[in-house]
Amino acid sequence: MEILNDRQYLKSLGAHIRKLRSTKFKSIKEMAGMCNMECARISRIESGNANITMLTLLSLAACLEMPISKLLDFPFR
Repeated sequence: MEILNDRQYLKSLGAHIRKLRSTKFKSIKEMAGMCNMECARISRIESGNANITMLTLLSLAACLEMPISKLLDFPFR
């Protein structure tokens, strides 16, 4: 079993969040408005450049109208 480093994990998580976001919102700007977050923050999350907190995950899950478990169910690359 391959062990991922933190950077790889954050990149995989960000790519998954981007995929989920694109099914509900047309743009980062649209999601940012609905989630009350800055566009730059969402962009950093989606690119794997932000180590987000559980509260941020909860906020994103609520905005995407899905359980947090769906945000955390992604393939590791």
